[in-house]
Amino acid sequence: MTTLSRRIEAILFTRDEAVSEALLAQALDVSEDAIRAALLVLEARYEASAMMLVRLAGGWRLQLRPAFFPAVAAFAEAQPARFSRAFWETLAFIAYHQPVTRAEIDAVRGVTTSSGIYRQLFELEWIEVIGTKEVPGRPELLATTAQFLSDFSVASLEDLPALPDDGFGGSNE
Repeated sequence: MTTLSRRIEAILFTRDEAVSEALLAQALDVSEDAIRAALLVLEARYEASAMMLVRLAGGWRLQLRPAFFPAVAAFAEAQPARFSRAFWETLAFIAYHQPVTRAEIDAVRGVTTSSGIYRQLFELEWIEVIGTKEVPGRPELLATTAQFLSDFSVASLEDLPALPDDGFGGSNE
């Protein structure tokens, strides 16, 4: 494979959108004929690959062959979810102090908890709304679910590990 083909490959590999032959020629300071010849080399290289070089209306792009979509999707589903510290703090506060309101959680955490965190907790079915608090505005009361207990292999909330003396997991010092 030529150096020019490798340079084009590097550019296409880093781009989400198609790149025109004219733009490649300008960026690499070569003729469009040289770009076309290098693209033919790349096309041949990718014939037996999971990737393919495709010509679109806007230019050229490297992309995954459709036959490999299921494998990539299966891998993505197999990856364990990663959650932020704020996510775990919010879940822990709900688990140990339920039923609680979002305002109570935010007051203890000292910041406004992202609605995305609550959305994740609801989607995982680890928390639910169990009513409203009898105060102005009637905020929702949040509590953990049976799914939470099942997913964490806990028979009941009493089986959760004991909290440190400050009641939330940090020291009072």
